[in-house]
Amino acid sequence: MNTSLHAYLEAMRQFPFLAKRSPQQYFRRPGKDFTRTRILHLERVVWLNITLLKCTLRVELDQFFDWLDARQFSPTKSALVQARQKLLPKFFKDMFMFSVS
Repeated sequence: MNTSLHAYLEAMRQFPFLAKRSPQQYFRRPGKDFTRTRILHLERVVWLNITLLKCTLRVELDQFFDWLDARQFSPTKSALVQARQKLLPKFFKDMFMFSVS
């Protein structure tokens, strides 16, 4: 993999961890959103959102959790929508700006 692509992907991977340090900027309810360990934790919600919409949500969720081989049930479409609503739009804007800087 070329170094610029590797750097871009690494920045995309790191940003959710950086965002947890300043939840008031990125989460609708700082101190409550993404504080507990869930099937749809922050990193999974972000990954699903930037790679989704090739099929229906149900198919995408099933394929994603099959690919993970997490031995967990696949969450519902509603659970993904609710988890996605916890993120402010600024999160994705800043993530993409961080990844290209």
